[in-house]
Amino acid sequence: MTEFIDLDELEDGGLDEALEASKRPAVRWPLGYRLEHDGLWFDPGEDGPGLRLTGPFKVLGLARDPHGQGWAIALTWADRDGRQHRGFVPHADLLGTGPDVLRSLASDGLVVSPAPKRIKLLKEGLAQLECDARVRLVKRAGWYDDQFVLPTQTIGCAGSETVIYDSHPGAARYETRGSLQEWIDQVAAICAGNSRLILALSAAFAGPINDLLQGEGGGIHLVGGSSLGKSTALIAAGSVWG
Repeated sequence: MTEFIDLDELEDGGLDEALEASKRPAVRWPLGYRLEHDGLWFDPGEDGPGLRLTGPFKVLGLARDPHGQGWAIALTWADRDGRQHRGFVPHADLLGTGPDVLRSLASDGLVVSPAPKRIKLLKEGLAQLECDARVRLVKRAGWYDDQFVLPTQTIGCAGSETVIYDSHPGAARYETRGSLQEWIDQVAAICAGNSRLILALSAAFAGPINDLLQGEGGGIHLVGGSSLGKSTALIAAGSVWG
């Protein structure tokens, strides 16, 4: 992303400082660490060859919640099957002596050396990592400012920071399958003319709109005997999100 410097807002000597900051890498590892295409390495200098600490990953930024708490390092990587994962390393958990802070990363496919010395080096490197990029962690799906947060993606114009859903993606049952046109042809078009099904689809779209309008919540109670279409209406409404 191109960064523009407003020369009119700089004080004397500020231009050199701003230019120097623009050249500074977004992610800065402590002395001896380097992130390569095949993972994170530590160079002990004259004491021996380089030590590979992990497989390849990318630092998304330093993350925290909307209240400025729960600081963590946001990472993304691909497992051995090529599936993308995202994880967080809380700064508070790096203060311990054990490997527990790394277990969730390894469980999701990031290659982490099991050697105690390398685990210690990895934690020390992460604890001293500096990064200019910022990530905002939110606990619920839906609108956050002008962005719409889903478990696996955030829709909208990114501002000065990335907004990410801070929970396991499976905790909220959203899923994408097929195309919008297929949904229109195979669900919405079939519901045309049926007031109950149109009501169910409308209710599914009402939540995000209601958040924008800051309206009160509510609900719809479908009443009737069996085999009259209540479950069908729920399935149709669910198709909007999953």
